[in-house]
Amino acid sequence: MKDLADRNCGFDVASQLEVEDCLKYGSKLENMIYSNPIKNMVDLEYAYKQGVRMTTADSLEELKKIKEIAPDMKVLWRITITENSSANVIKL
Repeated sequence: MKDLADRNCGFDVASQLEVEDCLKYGSKLENMIYSNPIKNMVDLEYAYKQGVRMTTADSLEELKKIKEIAPDMKVLWRITITENSSANVIKL
């Protein structure tokens, strides 16, 4: 992990422990995305208080959590497609 952090790579973190590990190995907060699909409010708040400012969401419930706990976080919206739709994409 240190090698990746030294090369300014980004990390997808989903818990307080993962944020702590990334920081321990020298990752920058701006290179972390808090990306747990079902966000634990304590972990989300910890990541936000540490300075993580990017997250993901795929439901209104998750957006409500983010707005309440981390209102300044930027959100990447996950797009969900049905399997039938993805099968159509594969047919070229």
